[in-house]
Amino acid sequence: MLYLWMPERSPADQAVAQERFRWRTSHESSLSHSEGWQTALGWDALLAATVVTGEREVMVFFPTSSVQMLRQSMSKAQLRQLGTTGVRYLLEEYSLTPIDQLDVRYQHHAGELTVLAKPQHDVATLLSVLGLAPWSIVALLPDFLLLPQTAGSATLLLDGVNRILRVDDGYAVSADHLDVTLARVKVQRIEVIGELNALDRASLDAEKSRSGLEWEQLELPVASVFSVERITAKHPYNLALQSTESSISPYWRVVAAVLVAAIAVQMVYDGVRIWRYHSVAVATKAMAEQQYRQWFPEERRIVDLKRQMQGHLQGLGEVDMSALSLISRVGPALSQANLPAQKIHYVAGTTPNSGQLELQINAPSLSALESLRTQIAVQGLTAELGAVNTTPMKSASGSAGPNQVSGTIRVKL
Repeated sequence: MLYLWMPERSPADQAVAQERFRWRTSHESSLSHSEGWQTALGWDALLAATVVTGEREVMVFFPTSSVQMLRQSMSKAQLRQLGTTGVRYLLEEYSLTPIDQLDVRYQHHAGELTVLAKPQHDVATLLSVLGLAPWSIVALLPDFLLLPQTAGSATLLLDGVNRILRVDDGYAVSADHLDVTLARVKVQRIEVIGELNALDRASLDAEKSRSGLEWEQLELPVASVFSVERITAKHPYNLALQSTESSISPYWRVVAAVLVAAIAVQMVYDGVRIWRYHSVAVATKAMAEQQYRQWFPEERRIVDLKRQMQGHLQGLGEVDMSALSLISRVGPALSQANLPAQKIHYVAGTTPNSGQLELQINAPSLSALESLRTQIAVQGLTAELGAVNTTPMKSASGSAGPNQVSGTIRVKL
């Protein structure tokens, strides 16, 4: 694995040829252990120095000053309610770049949410530039992760234009103006790495007098202090990995949810309707078979009702087919009203299609009987209510129950 530490200034700078890159490999045997990170001035020198290592995978560390970081207290329940899109809006008041143009990553630990954001255009440009080299980029991480850390202490790097204050494992800020940084970020102890000028020393001493800050300068060379052993490509700040955040806007997600719900409702409605029509068809078929058995009791098995009926009617010349027509049209109304016919009788007419179908119906009330007559009439038939009798029903205990209405409905074409 090749590790590349990008310089603080942008590669688009006019002095790109003088940019100082730091690099190292995961195999200490290929380098002098005392040197640690090696330097190369410019891209050409970097490519020439690293090509001999034969490394094809690279982990890149970009300047922390190029990202926006935010820390806020938040429980896991609040984070779930906020969602990935909501986390992005936390940066709305802090970023000059529109929030929909930011590559946002975050991590949650010990009741605190830490958010890191970098403009998507900058990420794409950096990946494109690095893609010209003979490497496969496995990680793109902020360089504050390279700074060593002691429990209970922050780490301050002062290395030329590269000035970083690492507060803890997941949070750091740029320390270009150290006095402002110390006033904004509350820490109790700082370990300083690098060259400490008079102005920086004055800022640290002033903060020590004001808030009791403890600080210590470590006598360690910058080139050898930074370890990469604990850094992996699975880090949540890895910008080389595709974000799991959906690119669909919240508006279109709502539209899609409504559309899916509408399709589901329509499918359920169609299913219920098909089931209902099937039930009506089964009831109608049962009524037709019952009437057929009354007409032809000698036939015990019905295989194809239509063909068997045609067989009986062959040779009879002109036949009144109104009975079958009436039954097929009355059946759905009976099934819908849930009032089965107790007796069906067909009276043939003197002319074709002039017969009359008499239905003996038991109903809970006269209004139910009248409602059935109306439903039959809706089928385009002539329906008349004949004699109606009221008979009391007996309960299981033998006592008198509610009255039942028995009536005759005469149906004609």
